[in-house]
Amino acid sequence: MDPRFHLLPSRPTTAFLGSPKEAATVLDRLIAAHMAPRVVLTNPDARRSRKGSPSPTPVAQVALDAGIKVIHDPGDLINHDFDLGIVVAYGKMLRSDLLAQAPFVNIHFSLLPRWRGAAPVERAILAGDTVTGVSLMEVGPRLDEGAVFASRRLPIDAGATAAMLRRELAELGAQMLIGALDAGEGAFGSPVAQDGEATYAKKLVPGDLRVDFTQSAELIARQVAVGGAWCMLGQRRVKIIEAEAFIDEAVVGDVVDSANQKDPGSFIGGYVICGNGYLRIDTLQLEGRNPTAFEAWQRGNARSQGELKFA
Repeated sequence: MDPRFHLLPSRPTTAFLGSPKEAATVLDRLIAAHMAPRVVLTNPDARRSRKGSPSPTPVAQVALDAGIKVIHDPGDLINHDFDLGIVVAYGKMLRSDLLAQAPFVNIHFSLLPRWRGAAPVERAILAGDTVTGVSLMEVGPRLDEGAVFASRRLPIDAGATAAMLRRELAELGAQMLIGALDAGEGAFGSPVAQDGEATYAKKLVPGDLRVDFTQSAELIARQVAVGGAWCMLGQRRVKIIEAEAFIDEAVVGDVVDSANQKDPGSFIGGYVICGNGYLRIDTLQLEGRNPTAFEAWQRGNARSQGELKFA
């Protein structure tokens, strides 16, 4: 462990590094606890939609609203004096000169060493994990390999989405961090080296979320829970926004007999046939359209229903 952690005072001066909503939640909780950082390093303003104007990251917006200085170049952080750096979903490896400037602590959304890397929550869901968590860890020169100061577990309940889990993990991480900052000297004094098999949470690509209806309904439902699941309907791309898997034929009821005559991707009543089980889609979004309830979409396409099939 970096010996500088032992020298931290209670409520040390900090710099905050992060960009997305979850990081903004942590920053907001720090501000509310009267532990606002001196400076925030976040991604530059960018378009959040194809037609929108460039806008600040969620972290930058929280910082600007609180009157905290915002910078975008990691090199500019060298010009600021702080006792501790706080990293939350920053998404970039820290330069050696920054690590030499001060100790850094990271709020990472997994129970390390499982799911080091860019997409820990999403990979946990796709893998069918039943539990996840958040780790307060030391930042070192290698990806998510630092010692862990504290961790909290969180069950992945049925129906939980990645967005829901990230919100809960951000709150748990903020609580751990604020408690450590408030405790002062010794709060970061007993880290535990990561133990066990390491797994890596690679950044998701569109192919990870392409739905293959020859696969099990449970796997497809996990893709939907991650967010961004998609398939094709003819030549049009379709996002599946909300869905539930059914494996037990007794739950699906009378559709089973007719389903046996249909291919995966075909519609049977309010369900889509999968390689194993059935997917009930609640909400979908056709390319260029607003999200709509699946039942309403089916009613609007009743005449061509027999010709339609997801692929």
